Amino acid sequence: MFQPKYLKEAKHLAKGVKKFLHYKQDLLRREQAEVIQRELTGLRDGIASRDRPKIELHSKSVRKACDRAFPQPKDGGLRENVEVIFVAIVVALGIRSYFLQPFRIPTGSMQPTLNGVVGFPYTAEEALPSALLRPFDKVLRGRSYVNVSPESDDLIIRIYERNHFRFFTRTHLVFRSGQDVAIAAPVAVVLRDFGLGALLEDRLGSESRKRVLTLLQDRRDTGILSNEPLPVYRGETLVRGVVHTGDQVLVDRVSYHFRRPQRGEVFVFTTKDIDYIEARSDFDPQQGSQHYIKRLTALPGDTIELRPPFLFIDGQEAQEAGIQRVMKEYAELPWHRGYEFPSLRQSDGVELEFPVRPYQVPSGEDRRYIAMGDNSGNSSDSRIWGSGGGRGAPDWEGVPENNLLGPALVVYWPFTSHWGPIK
Repeated sequence: MFQPKYLKEAKHLAKGVKKFLHYKQDLLRREQAEVIQRELTGLRDGIASRDRPKIELHSKSVRKACDRAFPQPKDGGLRENVEVIFVAIVVALGIRSYFLQPFRIPTGSMQPTLNGVVGFPYTAEEALPSALLRPFDKVLRGRSYVNVSPESDDLIIRIYERNHFRFFTRTHLVFRSGQDVAIAAPVAVVLRDFGLGALLEDRLGSESRKRVLTLLQDRRDTGILSNEPLPVYRGETLVRGVVHTGDQVLVDRVSYHFRRPQRGEVFVFTTKDIDYIEARSDFDPQQGSQHYIKRLTALPGDTIELRPPFLFIDGQEAQEAGIQRVMKEYAELPWHRGYEFPSLRQSDGVELEFPVRPYQVPSGEDRRYIAMGDNSGNSSDSRIWGSGGGRGAPDWEGVPENNLLGPALVVYWPFTSHWGPIK
């Protein structure tokens, strides 16, 4: 009933070698298989006779024979680590594709609920943080500091925007001297918030600024200023200050498979088949639809109406907490006026009146959802998508049901006041 340890281990080894021969028989050479089988037979004879010296001899020999048949690579540890990392990446991509997807807020259309990328210029007298403190500011608060000042008289010959890792946008200033300066912000932020656009207009005229923006929108990012370079001077401050990165959120891609979208929640969707967006000059057919984040303000079948600063659903003031904040709490901010009508112009420059009549959101087969930014005065959303880019009478246009990805759950970075669940 009780067996010595050496005998138990020998039996386990014999069983393992038998499986080894079975699984590897199509890979083993004939002479290798014969050697392993011979040593296995000797091991079994030793087990049957309980001959310990014989068992130890053949145990050692059969292990050597198996190792020689399939020697371990010298970098086995490294290969194992690479395999573990590869599996982790595959799992992460699976989670991203089917469960949780990271999304970065690119604009200020959801402020103050969510922040987009914003630049704050510093004067020459304001000191930038030391190089030791900047990495901590970047990691904890998502702030990047920039100070572009030519060391000699020079010319900017190119301005272009590039997306790195499909997540981080950088604006590059290329000087004739060969210097290429990268700024951690979209080109619109660099031109608008840091005043580079005003400098461009002052030295080259408004048409040059307009041409730069047009070329960037058309994604023709080469040679933008090569025929008309922008002169800059030694010690002149071109871009100086801090860039606040946009909030980065996790989107729940599962919930909408089990429940209906809810009025008042912040949600993410694609822009496929929204004519207004696909007709814009910065739309890239090769890239396909974009991802937008807004607040869902009306469901299929709802009748929505704007009475600034309030939003009415089916003739009653909307009661959802997120919509209430926009109408009342946010409306008390100096720069916010609650929900308001967008300003639209036709292609001939004529101002359009936004319709004040109630609008019933399509239901049935063509189910739609009304999307509006919390920063109502600075948001391209359902209020103007039906206008065809100012080419026709403005009206509402909802997001098709097939475009919906899911509700935005949490801000996971940076670790500022918005960090945590999204309301």
